[in-house]
Amino acid sequence: MNLHPIAVHFPIALLTLYSVMEMFRYRRVVEQPWWFHMKAFLVILGTLAANGASLTGEMIAEQLKASGVLPSIVATHEQWAKITIGIYSLLAAAYLVVWMERTGVLNRLFPDPIGGFRDLFDRRLFPAARYFIKSYFSAVIALLGLIAITITGALGGSMVYGPDVDPVARIVYDLLIPTP
Repeated sequence: MNLHPIAVHFPIALLTLYSVMEMFRYRRVVEQPWWFHMKAFLVILGTLAANGASLTGEMIAEQLKASGVLPSIVATHEQWAKITIGIYSLLAAAYLVVWMERTGVLNRLFPDPIGGFRDLFDRRLFPAARYFIKSYFSAVIALLGLIAITITGALGGSMVYGPDVDPVARIVYDLLIPTP
């Protein structure tokens, strides 16, 4: 049974909603206490789900390799899926670090603030992640993630329905897939 088509739609929805929320910078909404938690939930869960979808896609690719048929579009789709997961993993890691700081998880696990693991978080990771999330840099990265997920989806749609499934798929297909 091919689970990939089912598995991909969940992370697409979560990560697309996250990207839109990240790019939305209206102060009155952004200052709400639930805003951070909602974005963190969407990007972390979406990234985990994308990794699961990637595993189901790799199973299909292995079946195609075993049959001796592996079109170049499969490799390109797989490459863009990895780029997409990489982008969103960076964002998810930043949100996870800030969530750890806000909840005090490290304070309970490592009560000694001097030296070692805890010092790395206190002096480097917490401030860097906080800055990353609050700056417009995260919105730019989320936009790049949205572009990457769109390219990945367009290539996936082209594999299933052909490159003429929609205008975006045709453009992506013509730009990225070499014609023989």
